[in-house]
Amino acid sequence: MPSSVKDMLAAANATVPRIQATDLRRLCTEANVLIVDVRDAPELTASGKGKVLQELGYKSVYNAGAFKDLVEAGMETEAA
Repeated sequence: MPSSVKDMLAAANATVPRIQATDLRRLCTEANVLIVDVRDAPELTASGKGKVLQELGYKSVYNAGAFKDLVEAGMETEAA
C-alpha cells in the first residue's frame, strides 16, 4: 500500500495510461468518446480518480494531462 501522497499518485499514474491531447482529438473523431474532467484536488491526492474509474469497471480511461493542453490542441470545451 502506498505510504505517501507521492506514492499514491505514482501508483495511479502507473495504472492510467497517458494520452496526448492531439491523439485524444483524433480519437474523438473516430469513436463515440465522452471526456470527463475529474479534477478534484482532495480526491486526486487521496487516490487518483482515473485509477478509481478503472476499479469501477471503466475500460478506456486515459490521463490527457493539463487542461491547457487540450485547449491548445483545439479540443472543444465548455464551462462547468
